[in-house]
Amino acid sequence: MTLKLELPPAVEARVRELAAAAGQDIEAFVREVVQDRVAASPTPLPQVLATPAQRAAAFEAWVASHAHRSGVVDDSRESIYEGRGE
Repeated sequence: MTLKLELPPAVEARVRELAAAAGQDIEAFVREVVQDRVAASPTPLPQVLATPAQRAAAFEAWVASHAHRSGVVDDSRESIYEGRGE
């Protein structure tokens, strides 16, 4: 993949300094930084589902994984601000 980045001059200067200190050209340095960041990501990248049916099935599975709560819920404005001098 080829990317074009527009960096502020101060950031570009710092990237050049860090690349030189690491003994790398800028392209190799930035590639390594991005690869390290992706590898350290705590969450996996989302799977791309190919069809609407697959997306719907994934959503339904997610919904089914949560417990159903029955009962009446009072989420009216009056109940939210009850006891606050209103």
